[in-house]
Amino acid sequence: MNTTIEHTIQCSSDGGVSVHVEIVHAEMIVPGLLIYQIPDHVEPDAVLRWRVGHWTGLAIASGLDEDRIRQLATSLAPLADWTQGTTRIRSNADRAAVQNAVESAHCVPMTPTRRPVEPEDLWRALRALTEPLCAEVADGGHSCTCD
Repeated sequence: MNTTIEHTIQCSSDGGVSVHVEIVHAEMIVPGLLIYQIPDHVEPDAVLRWRVGHWTGLAIASGLDEDRIRQLATSLAPLADWTQGTTRIRSNADRAAVQNAVESAHCVPMTPTRRPVEPEDLWRALRALTEPLCAEVADGGHSCTCD
């Protein structure tokens, strides 16, 4: 059974220039790896309100809903010892496996400095988010162009 805890997250409302902390209720999937929804007043225009995060307060990826984030966290759980610090995880984790898990769950990776992602990463993230919607439209007998 997963545990719900109070978790401190790092937030920025000005593109990463200044950082403040918020407390959220997070569910611990495995020690050190958490899922949570960001508060309504944090990034109020953000569509991707669910996060997979590390115990240090850094977000790993964001998603549209709890189910996608839970799927991602379950996939990420065996890929690293999430109780370690971020530097050790970055040097020991299989980055390709982490990226594959993020894309398979139709989520978007977070950048460590919250700077804009590269255009090709943004396009890949957009495709990951819209692919399930396109599949639903195509299955319903309608046409859809996702390319």
